[in-house]
Amino acid sequence: MGKQLVAAAPASSGVQWDDFEGKLLVIEPLEVEKGITTIHSKSPGDTDATRANVYVVLSKDGSKSEDFEDTLIFPKVLQGQLRKSVGTGVVFGRLVKGEKKQGKNPPWTLADPTPADTKAASAFWASRSLSAASSGADESDDYDEDDEDSF
Repeated sequence: MGKQLVAAAPASSGVQWDDFEGKLLVIEPLEVEKGITTIHSKSPGDTDATRANVYVVLSKDGSKSEDFEDTLIFPKVLQGQLRKSVGTGVVFGRLVKGEKKQGKNPPWTLADPTPADTKAASAFWASRSLSAASSGADESDDYDEDDEDSF
């Protein structure tokens, strides 16, 4: 039959980490991109990033999320937490700022998940896997602001 025809996804502006501090993230690291030049580069191609699908879980039952697919992750400590799972696993935890070192911004990191986080992340990933397996399933991005604030 061939490949399914799909509309192009909107361009991602990347994850604004400050917006999601304290939120539960489920991250599917896809690959490591080497030799990237950014506005912060001291020389061309001096930056590495991890390409990933990042999901911010917005409800306790894992039914609501904000999705950032095929985005680049630049924070180095966060990349370190994801590297061993590139292409093979999914990582989850609460996004927190690590300990600040002199002259540097505090690093973004994933805190160890609580049992409630594990339950929500597992439910989210299971529902995502089921919807991906179902052909023609309509995924909704609608959620109530109250759900986001309560979780």
